[in-house]
This record gives sequence, structure tokens and C-alpha cells, in this order.
Amino acid sequence: MLTPRSNRYRQAFDLSGFWDFRFDPEDAGVQNGWQTGFSAGRPAAVPASWNDQFEDGRDFLGPAWYRTDFDLPFAFDISPYVRPERNRLVLRVDGRLDFEHVPPGNVTGGPQDFFPSHAGNFPQAQFDFFPYCGIQRPVWLVACPPESLQDIAVKTELSGSRAQVRVHVERTGGGSALACFQLEGAGQHFTLETAFSGDSAEAIIEVPEPVLWSPATPYLYDLTVELLQAGGVTDSYRMKIGIRTIAVEGERLLLNGQPIHLQGFGWHED
Repeated sequence: MLTPRSNRYRQAFDLSGFWDFRFDPEDAGVQNGWQTGFSAGRPAAVPASWNDQFEDGRDFLGPAWYRTDFDLPFAFDISPYVRPERNRLVLRVDGRLDFEHVPPGNVTGGPQDFFPSHAGNFPQAQFDFFPYCGIQRPVWLVACPPESLQDIAVKTELSGSRAQVRVHVERTGGGSALACFQLEGAGQHFTLETAFSGDSAEAIIEVPEPVLWSPATPYLYDLTVELLQAGGVTDSYRMKIGIRTIAVEGERLLLNGQPIHLQGFGWHED
């Protein structure tokens, strides 16, 4: 899945903000039809954990519902024929601890089943962090053309003083089409076109004397992929890429063929 972006061919709308929210401690929302909307809600920030927003829900680990309204975007002018219409999005989030949920939890075992330093804490579980509940990332509405780019995967390889940038593209729609690949950076520009075979296409861009990505010099190239049909562009997507290789040799981690030592720490206080 491509990261949501807007350009002349596609529109991305961030639906983050304040949504209507309601706890469902009895797990009765589905039976009562809340998936089409519900009343008696209260504002909740999205993205965010409900445990941080509501004092009465600080320790609630169970089902809850979110609802927001939005207007459907359109890509061409149909003003004389269309009337504004409200659209509704309802999401059910289930924060109950269970071995079939993520994170999996066990709330029925004895003290020997839990981390000794966390015995007696809430919730009792086989992990050492608090499982915050809610919609934790932005919610996007993306409008794309019927024939559009679906996914782009990039792999880079090094051979002497040259690099190979292998780009694999997936698309939706049908019919004959071409993929146009453009790579720019370090004063160089490369363009390749290749035909789709079914819903996928692939190209290998040869880059002489590339500027390699590393923590010391995190240089990025601009990669643009266009979908061409009937002589015109129907979709386009631009992204940043770094030319580098990662490998493991024995006990050494190699970046661009050279050993690299990484330092860091893991810290979560909840």
C-alpha cells in the first residue's frame, strides 16, 4: 500500500481530529446497530489512546466505537448535477486482552505467569507495558483514478562503482499500459519505460557513481513512477529512496559492504 499523498492525479484527506466516541462495556453495540451510527457519544481525539483522554476509561480494555462524518471528494466538476451528501464512517475498536488479540494477553493465570516486577499491576498480562487502546494512527481518505498505481517496491544493489535500482510496480485496472520510471539526484537524471505484464511492471535503472545512503550522509534520490494509458498519464507517484545495501556476514552488520556499529536503547516507561 502506498503512503497517502496528493498530486494532480490523486487526493489524500486526513480524517484525523475529534470523532464521536462511546464505550461499549457490555459489547452490545453490534446487536444494537451501532455500525450504522450511535448516539450519546462524546468527543475523542483521533489518533490517540482513549486511556489518556478519559478518567473513567483509564483502565478500560474492551470494545469501543468511533464515528465521524465526511464529504466524498470528486475529481471533476459535476456541480450542476450533484447535491452535497453526508457520509458516515463508524469503527469498532476492541481492546480486550485475549490470546487471539494483539497484543495477546492472559488475565486468568496466577502470579507465576506474569513478570515478577509487575505482579499486582493492572492489567495482569504476559508483557511489561500498558496496552493503550484506541485509533493510534491517522485515518486517511484517498481518492485515486480507476486505473491507478497500487504498490511500489524498490531494491538497490551495488556492483563496483555502479548501482542498480530495481523498481517493481503493481497497478489496478485493466488494458494495455506502460510504466514510466524517472530517477533524479546527484546531478543525474534517468528515464525508463516498460510495458505492464498483467498488473505488474518492473525496471532496473543503472546508476554510475551513485551517492550512497549512510547515517553520516543520508542522501536521498527522487523516484517518480507514472502510469501511461492511451498516450496519457492516468496516475503518478513520487517518493524518496536511498541507494544502499544491508547484509549480515557472520556476526557483523554490513552497510554498503562495510561494517557498521549501531548504538541505541529501548525505553518505554508504561
